[in-house]
Amino acid sequence: MPTPPADDVARDEADHDRVSQDGWIRGVRRAWADADAGRRRFVLLGVVLTAIGLAVAIWWGLASTVGKPAWRDLGYRVVDPSTTYVRFEVTRPPSLALSCVVEAQETSHGVVGRTTVQVPPGEPASVVVETRVRTTSTAVYGAVRRCAAA
Repeated sequence: MPTPPADDVARDEADHDRVSQDGWIRGVRRAWADADAGRRRFVLLGVVLTAIGLAVAIWWGLASTVGKPAWRDLGYRVVDPSTTYVRFEVTRPPSLALSCVVEAQETSHGVVGRTTVQVPPGEPASVVVETRVRTTSTAVYGAVRRCAAA
């Protein structure tokens, strides 16, 4: 294998020293200046497509949650075989009325009671609701199934 000419070795060493002394940004600038037009277009296209993809992903994620109701279960209380109380918190835009489906389940996750609760619009944006669910047998669990605009 032939050895490279001394000029090439000296130039490579000088480039290496320059990159390490001046930092990697100057190395990137030099690589960009040395790249041909086709490679530059390819890199720019990749950067632009990545930026567009990121913007679409952020927009899609925000659009799917902004202005939508959210809820969380706070607990349940089994009173007797025919009555269970379910307590939950709903957060929604103050102008949005909601209809929430609340279920009570038995040990094998079968639904033994279901009711629909209307949450009127108004302030505050988060409200705590407790509702009674009539059951056909003793429930062991109660929770909100879903909330949607009424």
